[in-house]
Amino acid sequence: MLQGDKVIQDTTVKADEKGNWNFSFKDLPKYDGQGNEIKYAVNEVKVEGYETKVEGTTITNTYKNTDKTEVNGKKVWEDYNNKFNTRPGSIKVQLLQGDKVIQDTTVKADEKGNWNFSFKDLPKYDGQGNEIQYKVSEVKVDGYETKVEGTTITNTYKNTDKTEVNGKKVWEDYNNKFNTRPGSIKVELHQDDKVIQDTTVKADEKGNWSFSFKDLPKYDGQGNEIQYKVSEVKVDGYETKVEGTTITNTYKNTETTEVNGKKVWEDYNNKFNKRPGSITVQLLQGDKVIQDTKVEADKEGNWNFSFKDLPKYDEKGNEIKYTVSEVKVDGYETKVEGTTITNTYKNTETTEVNGKKVWEDYNNKFNKRPGSITVQLLQGDKVIQDTKVEADKEGNWNFSFKDLPKYDGQGNEIQYAVNEVKVEGYETKVEGTTITNTYKNTETTEVNGKKVWEDYNNKFNKRPGSITVQLLQDDKVIQDTTVKADEKGNWSFSFKDLPKYDRQGNEIQYKVSEVKVDGYETKVEGTTITNTYKNTETTEVNGKKVWEDYNNKFNKRPGSIKVELLQDDKVIQDTTVKADEKGNWNFSFKDLPKYDGQGNEIQYKVSEVKVDGYETKVEGTTITNTYKNTDKTEVSGKKVWEDYNNKFNKRPGSITVQLLQGDKVIQDTKVEADKEGNWNFSFKDLPKYDEKGNEIKYTVSEVKVDGYETKVEGTTITNTYKNTDKTEVNGKKVWEDYNNKFNTRPGSIKVELLQSDKVIQDTTVKADEKGNWSFSFKDLPKYDGQGNEIQYKVSEVKVDGYETKVEGTTITNTYKNTDKTEVNGKKVWEDYNNKFNTRPGSITVQLLQGDKVIQDTKVEADKEGNWNFSFKDLPKYDEKGNEIKYTVSEVKVDGYETKVEGTTITNTYKNTDKTEVSGKKVWEDYNNKFNTRPGSIKVQLLQNGTEFKTEEVKADKEGNWNFSFKDLPKYDGAGNEFTYTVDEVKVDDYETKVEGTTITNTYKNTDKTEVSGKKIWDDNNAIDRPLSIKVDLLQNGKVIDTKEVSVATNWKYTFEKLRVYDANGVAYKYEVKEQPVEGYKSEVNGYDITNTKIKDEQHTDPKDPSTDPKDPSTDPKDPSTDPKDPSTDPKDPSTDPKDPSTDPKDPSTDPKDPSTDPKDPSIDPKDPSTDPKDPSTDPKDPSTDPKDPSTDPKDPSTGKNSDSQVPPTTEKDKPTLLPNTGGTSTEMISIFGGMLLFLLGGSLIARRRIK
Repeated sequence: MLQGDKVIQDTTVKADEKGNWNFSFKDLPKYDGQGNEIKYAVNEVKVEGYETKVEGTTITNTYKNTDKTEVNGKKVWEDYNNKFNTRPGSIKVQLLQGDKVIQDTTVKADEKGNWNFSFKDLPKYDGQGNEIQYKVSEVKVDGYETKVEGTTITNTYKNTDKTEVNGKKVWEDYNNKFNTRPGSIKVELHQDDKVIQDTTVKADEKGNWSFSFKDLPKYDGQGNEIQYKVSEVKVDGYETKVEGTTITNTYKNTETTEVNGKKVWEDYNNKFNKRPGSITVQLLQGDKVIQDTKVEADKEGNWNFSFKDLPKYDEKGNEIKYTVSEVKVDGYETKVEGTTITNTYKNTETTEVNGKKVWEDYNNKFNKRPGSITVQLLQGDKVIQDTKVEADKEGNWNFSFKDLPKYDGQGNEIQYAVNEVKVEGYETKVEGTTITNTYKNTETTEVNGKKVWEDYNNKFNKRPGSITVQLLQDDKVIQDTTVKADEKGNWSFSFKDLPKYDRQGNEIQYKVSEVKVDGYETKVEGTTITNTYKNTETTEVNGKKVWEDYNNKFNKRPGSIKVELLQDDKVIQDTTVKADEKGNWNFSFKDLPKYDGQGNEIQYKVSEVKVDGYETKVEGTTITNTYKNTDKTEVSGKKVWEDYNNKFNKRPGSITVQLLQGDKVIQDTKVEADKEGNWNFSFKDLPKYDEKGNEIKYTVSEVKVDGYETKVEGTTITNTYKNTDKTEVNGKKVWEDYNNKFNTRPGSIKVELLQSDKVIQDTTVKADEKGNWSFSFKDLPKYDGQGNEIQYKVSEVKVDGYETKVEGTTITNTYKNTDKTEVNGKKVWEDYNNKFNTRPGSITVQLLQGDKVIQDTKVEADKEGNWNFSFKDLPKYDEKGNEIKYTVSEVKVDGYETKVEGTTITNTYKNTDKTEVSGKKVWEDYNNKFNTRPGSIKVQLLQNGTEFKTEEVKADKEGNWNFSFKDLPKYDGAGNEFTYTVDEVKVDDYETKVEGTTITNTYKNTDKTEVSGKKIWDDNNAIDRPLSIKVDLLQNGKVIDTKEVSVATNWKYTFEKLRVYDANGVAYKYEVKEQPVEGYKSEVNGYDITNTKIKDEQHTDPKDPSTDPKDPSTDPKDPSTDPKDPSTDPKDPSTDPKDPSTDPKDPSTDPKDPSTDPKDPSIDPKDPSTDPKDPSTDPKDPSTDPKDPSTDPKDPSTGKNSDSQVPPTTEKDKPTLLPNTGGTSTEMISIFGGMLLFLLGGSLIARRRIK
């Protein structure tokens, strides 16, 4: 709601239930202060995107979709920054709608090197209202591959240039003097420290060693020139140095020598105990110290030294010349001859002589002591030094002779003495280094004095003709003399030739006294004797009291007063005085001495003790008291300013208020405003009554204040200021119309002057001769009746086609070009597609005109995820008619770097998160049993498979091997998380396994041993001895190898290259056994096997009825074996199927040869007799401790096997039938019998499980 051009109210308008938008302003005043009917109007706050038209109180908003858009893009060159000058000067970019090219533009680099392009004023929507999807493409650029992402066109150039690496081999080996140079070497080519090629290099016909790697790519994938390096496979005996592509091998002759020497001491056989416990001898090569050694005396007292294992030859093959020197030994001079070092000691020990000077001279009371003395130092009778001695700050006289040789050339201690150059007046005594000077004083003095007479100049003739004066020392009379007046009347005396000092050097204090003179009092001051005569004559003082108090009108007079008598202004007596019967106040002081001590008549005075309320006046001995009324009053007032609250700053900082008694000013005071701004004044301690007792009438006035009229009412002073200032209003007319470019400016205008928004004058304004439009209103009252400055305003009668703006008295008419434009842009996020959720929900984009932000807008992603923004209805031209250049910027988004290209704002997020990789090192090396573990390892950190860092790792105090790589970048430039892995630089003799960040190094002991033995036959050279046997080798009870032993091997065997330790570092137990030999019994002693022939009767015929399965004695139905027989209860341990004696798998019931059943418990690996954990085979069993020399696993002869410990097994641990000794029928019977027994055993097991 507007009244005139001023908004007086506003209201928010919404649609009602029916969709109507109505508004109302109620209770508005109908008339203004002058009674004129108010003209109200309405307007609307601008609604973005709508054009507004107001007709009366109807507001119409019209929306027209004229949205435009633009396509902005950039060209990116991936061509090593045009390193190879392949980039063209310009490209052509095409704009496509669908697949149809609708526009194209030529694009070049701008001043900053950016290749940006833009297609503007494009319709945003098609005929159906759908947003048009534009695309861009590029006309092919030779040599480049093109990729289009959105509106970013990237051209990539790949360089295929080749290069080669040429180098040479240099030999520094005394021209192969020692024939150490190989016939060829191998040179390796490295890229990024990785070997990519190698080549074998030999000397050519001229003896030059050169090599070459050809057809190498010159640039890497990033266009950086590849830095190739070369290295050499190690050549024994040589040290290798690579400089560029020159490989230098240096051979050093390692022949050694030694330098031996001795130390000689010339120091009086260490008489002064200066010889150190050890010295340091240095070995020099040239001038350079290359070694040193600590040398001490040996048991015989000899000081020998030796430098061993020294290189005999230098790098040029010349024999090295070694010399020796010694680290300086304090106090000794050193001489080196060959390798003999001689130290000579010269005793340079020093001493000092310190002394003092003592003065016996009454503490220099007589100032005889000199300012300094000279003290001499003597060696024998010879003065060798002297020094000037003075008192120090504390008054001590000390002296010192320093840095004196303590011993003479023979090593005897020197005896020093001191003396003093004679000091006048003193006697000198020397005791050691103390010099005492004594002074004796023989001075004399005299005592002179005078006699003074205080006897009124002998006025009363009492003075004698002579007196006797006495001289005293320590209050004792030692002399006297008679004293008379001389010719001039002076009385003086003298005592001469008196000793001045006593025996202690203290000055004698003499005194004088006088023999008594009658009638006189005597006083001695120093040597002045005063005799005083006193006169005793008396007098009196009489006086009166007078009262001037209006005859005691105010009843102030006291009943009595006190009067004081003064002599020389000093009160000597006082008396109380009262009125007598007649009302007189008299007083008297009697019997007063008439003369003072000088014989002068005393002048007495009187005074009165103060009487309150009275003023006292003394004339002679008359005392007059006058009463003055001292009642006080005060006059207080205030200052009132009628000056518009000092609006015109006319009020002074202070005023002067005058106090008047009658017409006479008796006081004045300076008055200022207090903290509260009040102007108060006060005259205090004013007499209330005049001399006649009448109350005084006081008035106030003010010293004139310029510019003010003053009025005094009582004690209120009012100052009134009236302002009559005049003013004028001057102004000018400014035309902002492109210098009247469009001829719209009128010939004249009318300017109105307003007071309180009411026109009070007007004037016609035209341009003057210079084209200036100015106006003036003069002689205007400056202030209104209330003292308020009148606020004049100017306005202009409306000029068609112009907008008017009034600033002060400057009226600016602006003709505005109303053409509009818009700025469209987009937001691009380079943040790994918001992988880290750092992108805000919205941003604020600012529109700038020059450096000034003129608008901003909130931008969010649309449904398709695009961040587009637009500023519409922007003025196309500025006030000068120039087309406005708009730019955009963005309010800072935390964590992002912003780049603006045209109206495309790109925010790039770089993830700086850190991570760390921690791991541990595990050693699988039998707890370092074989001392193979290194002191440290190097762990490599790989980033995406490429070596990134290396760290040296050692065991901590607890023996743990931990490592950690900290502050590692977590993500790469593309926002992908780095994959970190660890590896280890190869540790000799260990196999490495990496699981996660745990690196396990396993050491496998590869020590080897062998088992050797022989075959012994105890068979009387039987003719049926086999031609060969087979010996099995058992490792921890298990057959691992078999050897055939025969006459051809001289009945000896050897198992070679056997591992000493298992995977856990436990020593294997090796044993041997022989595969069964028919007719022989085998016994193993160590690794020797003895076979003893078995007698024939020990063999059992297989046809023996006792073993025939059909023999009734072994009938399976025999009740003793019947499973149903109660005597064979399956629960009976003796018949338990698990009992080996009844196990159906027992070889004794196997139809096959029981001696060769592979499941025989005697060779079952689970059999406790061969269990690796069996104490008899346990490597931890002290009897088989691998560290026990008697059981060294490397010594095969330390094991002792027996038949009972290692039952014979067949070859390769497979069952082998003994040779047939019967017919087929016997074999069949045995098979059937075995099967029957097997079935019976199975039945027993089944029954037990059922129960």
